[in-house]
Amino acid sequence: MSLPVVYLGISPTSRFGVAMANYTARLSRMWAWDAKSLKVIGFQDIKARAKLLDVSGDGEYVGYFVEALHRKQAYLAVSRPPYFHALMLRNGHYIIQSSITFTASLLVFTRERFEDCEWLRNLDETTQRHCPLRIIEGNVDSFPDETPPPFDGSFVSSYKRRGLAYQPWEGAAPSEFGTQWKGHDGMGREIWSDGLHVYADETPFLDLARQPFTEVVPPEWAKSWIAPRK
Repeated sequence: MSLPVVYLGISPTSRFGVAMANYTARLSRMWAWDAKSLKVIGFQDIKARAKLLDVSGDGEYVGYFVEALHRKQAYLAVSRPPYFHALMLRNGHYIIQSSITFTASLLVFTRERFEDCEWLRNLDETTQRHCPLRIIEGNVDSFPDETPPPFDGSFVSSYKRRGLAYQPWEGAAPSEFGTQWKGHDGMGREIWSDGLHVYADETPFLDLARQPFTEVVPPEWAKSWIAPRK
């Protein structure tokens, strides 16, 4: 059985946890759950390959990469989990060192463009009004020394050493190490995935089985940076 690639976002200070599963080049799903009760509060599908990059410390925002080669689109986006409605969108590509990082009140974009990616359809780069975060963006060499370096893809990274609670990690296949991702939430529970479920300690609370694409319309609060969740 083919398992999805799973990405999880947790934080000791977050009200929400986030999971993202990539099933095929044309199907990914994002979920969010209440960090205390573990109750799943919603999901949304996207007809593309999606990779979770980072989640803000309070869990209100998620940054991710989307690749929809059938539409010649590849971009970085920020939205409010569990919805893919982009509050901020930047062109990008997976073969380029591109990332999104939340740290304190900063939103950091890193990316580089190469000529061999010009075949991609450029999207309108937008940021919706009332973004509460200070935005820093540029290429991988343009940030000041005090800005954390881009996420390097490893579980124990410079972010981890700096004390940030959240790290995405695309782990080894379950057949090799047993889990794809492992970390702890604010309740002290070990959150992990074997590609079939997401677990809190030994209790499964989120089923990752592939489902047909389901159209989900995001609520109005998900279309705003600051509107309260309902």
